[in-house]
Amino acid sequence: MHLRILGFVAGVGIALGALLAVEWARAVPRTELLVFFERQGCVIGPATRGAARDAGFSDADIDALARRTRLVGRAETQRDWLVLAPEICTIRPPAIKATLHLGDPGLGAYFAAHFSGAGVVRPGCSLDLGATVLAAQKQFGWDRDRAMLEATRLVGAALVSGEMAFYSADPNIVPAGLWLMTGECAKLPAQAAIRQSHEFLMREFDSLVRFAGSVTVCEKGALTEPALIRAKAEKLWGGQGGNAWLFAELRWIAEAAGWYGDLLARDIGTPRPPFCHYE
Repeated sequence: MHLRILGFVAGVGIALGALLAVEWARAVPRTELLVFFERQGCVIGPATRGAARDAGFSDADIDALARRTRLVGRAETQRDWLVLAPEICTIRPPAIKATLHLGDPGLGAYFAAHFSGAGVVRPGCSLDLGATVLAAQKQFGWDRDRAMLEATRLVGAALVSGEMAFYSADPNIVPAGLWLMTGECAKLPAQAAIRQSHEFLMREFDSLVRFAGSVTVCEKGALTEPALIRAKAEKLWGGQGGNAWLFAELRWIAEAAGWYGDLLARDIGTPRPPFCHYE
């Protein structure tokens, strides 16, 4: 009898949640503006408001969206940022504006083949990030900070597209590098597992970013504890498996998306929502 009662209560809770979700969707419909903010971390603030204006949206429309989300209680104010709740806004992998691209002439020279033992070649190619930064400085006349930022954007965009990966199934084994996942270089023993890991990251992006935001304080030099992200990923995965270094991919994407301020070649920078919260 008790189990029946518990089952009934649980059923009522699920039904009520579904009804509320429908009401929230009616109150805050998925307009083009909301879709835009999904790629901006589901936050309305100084940087994302400016990006929305540049994309052709008006301040009046942005203010109306913010007002509606507050009215239905599906937004949280974090200082200058309004964080939209997952019931009305799903954080999608960001559209990163990169100046450098994997297809750029000459960039392939900075993907090094790996060697093991006396001249025995292992499959796979990884990016020499330091050499890429130096080459970008020389080619474009950038200082080291600008070159590092553009290299970070290159990596972030490639991680989102699945063209690169920072993968190891073992948390005690650091990946040999940022693996190139195109052409012959993609023919790795772990190729299938890497593809599955990327699909998982894209599918659970909202959950992982919001979790990182809940355990990371918005302060200079703040880093999300890798073990916490790993544990969250394993829970979403349904047990151990997947990429033990997914937290690093997530961080790279966050930096490339502009979710860190004051990011310099030798400075970690300061995260901002949705990748952190204020206390």
